Formats: sequence, C-alpha cells, structure tokens
Amino acid sequence: MNVDPLSEVLSLLSNQNSFFGGLKAGGDWAVRFPAPEGVKFNVLVRGACWLAVEGEGEPIWLEAGDCFLLSHGRPLLIGSDLSLPALDAEEIYRHAVNGMAHCSSDEDCFLIGGRFAFGDEADLLFDSLPPVAVIK
Repeated sequence: MNVDPLSEVLSLLSNQNSFFGGLKAGGDWAVRFPAPEGVKFNVLVRGACWLAVEGEGEPIWLEAGDCFLLSHGRPLLIGSDLSLPALDAEEIYRHAVNGMAHCSSDEDCFLIGGRFAFGDEADLLFDSLPPVAVIK
C-alpha cells in the first residue's frame, strides 16, 4: 500500500471534531462562512464559483473538479457574484437536510466538503502550510 507522507502524518493525529456537508446553489448567490475551527476542505463537484479568503488578495475562480484546503482559520466567501449581499452559512446549514444545504432553488453549483479540528500537536504541521491551497 502506497501512502503519501501527509496522509501518514494526518492518520497519526487525533481528530477531535469533524463536520461534513454539501452546498447546492444556483443563479446569483454568495455565502459567507465564518473562520472554521481546524482545517476546511471543499471539492467543487459541479458548476463554477468564486472563492475569496479573508486576507488572501484576489478571489480565486473554481471550476468543477477543483479542490481547496483552508489550513488557517479565516472567514471565506463563496459565490457566483461576490459583490452580492452574502447569506450567512450558519443560517443556511441550520436548515440543511442530512448535511445538504441549499442556497436557492437552482442547483447550478454543487460543493461537498468538511472540516477537521485536531489537537495542539497538529499546529506545527498546519502552520507550515499556505493559508489556502487550490488543487486544479
């Protein structure tokens, strides 16, 4: 079995908290997420949207198949048009069914992801990563 070094290190860390979910959105939309506890990741399964991470300069255009990892707890904004008044992610997920939230009746865009919180032993690892990494 071939395991990359990062996966091996992560398997040794104690996961203290986790959340998994999805977001379906369409039309013109924007959702603001608070700074996550721990590490946040998402995969854009369908569609395209913008990602803006507080303190990280220009927004990033994401397309289907793109993944991002947010290793430092910073608020972020995801949407088709980031100039729109953003909906609060906590409010949207309050009405989620089986972890799936909806941000309009259209479903042009579909993201899945989650977040993990680890103990203090993981700080050195995550502090050495860039605040946001996008894998195209």
